[in-house]
Amino acid sequence: MNHFTPRTIIILMKTIKDLYQSLNVRTLRAFIAFDGPISSSDAIDWAFPKADRRPNTLNRSVRRALESIGAVRVGRSKTGRGTPIMWRLADDQSSDLHAAANTGPAS
Repeated sequence: MNHFTPRTIIILMKTIKDLYQSLNVRTLRAFIAFDGPISSSDAIDWAFPKADRRPNTLNRSVRRALESIGAVRVGRSKTGRGTPIMWRLADDQSSDLHAAANTGPAS
């Protein structure tokens, strides 16, 4: 039986939505910082900088965030533990991202 009130469920849903939106922003920042393809490990480091351990839920969350921002898999890394997946932004998103990074916030 569910012991949550409707208000509590709404608050939890908003919190989860905010978490995923901020996760998308953090993975985009990794693309800006590396200015090219990144590995899953790089994205996890940027998305969860304080994480001491890397449970599989972090990997899944970051992969989902990368896919939701339109990143595409381009292969496997030659180095790294477990040969992480390499990701790049789609060409149209990459140019939009660089334009936004170079112009700064709109005034």
